[in-house]
Amino acid sequence: YQRRVHGVPHHLGFYAAASSVAMFASPLATVREVIRDKDSSSIPAMMIAVSVFNTAAWSYYGLLTHNPVIVTPNLSGLVLAGGMSGLLMWYPRRQPPVTFQKLSPLPPPQSPSLPPGRSPPLGR
Repeated sequence: YQRRVHGVPHHLGFYAAASSVAMFASPLATVREVIRDKDSSSIPAMMIAVSVFNTAAWSYYGLLTHNPVIVTPNLSGLVLAGGMSGLLMWYPRRQPPVTFQKLSPLPPPQSPSLPPGRSPPLGR
């Protein structure tokens, strides 16, 4: 690992790390609502669970390889996702998760009535 990297790869890595942290922080927009209502229904639980696993794995890899470029954004993402999972446990969901209802099948299409003496077109 080189400590000083210049040029495009360095800038690209910085923007990738910043966008990762922004993605991990995106559920924080609902924290005020969750605390006010004492209801975590607005938190995407599956996204938080996957974020905890993903950031923990990448943080571990970054620590093993002594790479601060990998450790820094993923460790901060782990802290953010861990905080959100703490809110999920502290304030249980009041509303059940959204479920989809099975729709009834559509009726079969009606064939248009033809004027007397006309036959349907070929191929039908």
